[in-house]
Amino acid sequence: MSAYALAGFLTPWFLPLAMWLEGPKAQSLKGSEGVITVSIIVAGLILLTGLPTVFFCREKVEAHKGEEKISFFRAVQLTLHNRPFWLLVASNFITKFLMCLTGVFFVYVFIYHIAKGQQALGSAYVAVFFNAINVANLLAMAPCAALTDRIGKRTGLLIMLTMSAVAYGSFWLTSGNTPGSFLHATLPWGGTISMQWPCLITGILIGVFTNTMPMIKNSMLADICDLDELKSGHRREAFYGAVFVTTDKIAMAVSLAFQGFMLVASGFDSKADLQSAETIRFWFISLVVTQPLACLIGLVSIFMYPLTRKRCHEIRAELEARRIGRIRTC
Repeated sequence: MSAYALAGFLTPWFLPLAMWLEGPKAQSLKGSEGVITVSIIVAGLILLTGLPTVFFCREKVEAHKGEEKISFFRAVQLTLHNRPFWLLVASNFITKFLMCLTGVFFVYVFIYHIAKGQQALGSAYVAVFFNAINVANLLAMAPCAALTDRIGKRTGLLIMLTMSAVAYGSFWLTSGNTPGSFLHATLPWGGTISMQWPCLITGILIGVFTNTMPMIKNSMLADICDLDELKSGHRREAFYGAVFVTTDKIAMAVSLAFQGFMLVASGFDSKADLQSAETIRFWFISLVVTQPLACLIGLVSIFMYPLTRKRCHEIRAELEARRIGRIRTC
């Protein structure tokens, strides 16, 4: 988890690093040359951190010997009839697709609206914004886990989806570029730094409410696997996890395919240092409409999700009783 969190803090700074490597040419190159060096550095880090797992992290196959097997097609059949699972998948797919579809406009708003076309400065603002999300998410994980234990995962996810809609809608109010929106600080070694501070409020809200949702959804998968085990007699976390992750990646891939069309539709001119007011308005409207809408549509599926806190406890009790009965029989 610590390595994953560290990566979350570093990745927003790849674009500013690419522009810093370009020096004075960054305003015109916009990171297109510096990204080559950054990519080589990232590739080296991936190899250095990934290769040791190939040699030292081996699965203990012996622990799974003797388990009853189930055919692939039977597994698919059982999964297709699991209504709670598909309600969770539908909510996640719709939310992820719409969020990714217009999420790229955050970068353009920071560069061309908040930073008024200053590429290096705007990319730094973006990095700080995403780091605010990272910090808030890290601090919110434990309280959110405690909250869902108390009120139930379904209720907790409904709250997170509702508040995420509010968080993304707030960007309309927190993304100003007037002088009062910026804080300036003088560095001890000379020079000054500045930050557009209201946007950090939106970043904190996203970190607390939106970025904690995957934790809740993954724990709901465990409840779904309990229900499946109760009905089928098989424990199939891997299969459900694979289907869930695959649909999640499909949502991201499809949205990425449409991002270019959305950017062209906005009237974006890649050669211009400044963009038209109509283009910037298109980005704003896309963000504050599709992002909250994604959460609200996803919320509908969770409303129909049948595994309440009470029902999950009942399922666990039935499974435990079944296991005790098997032990006594043996």
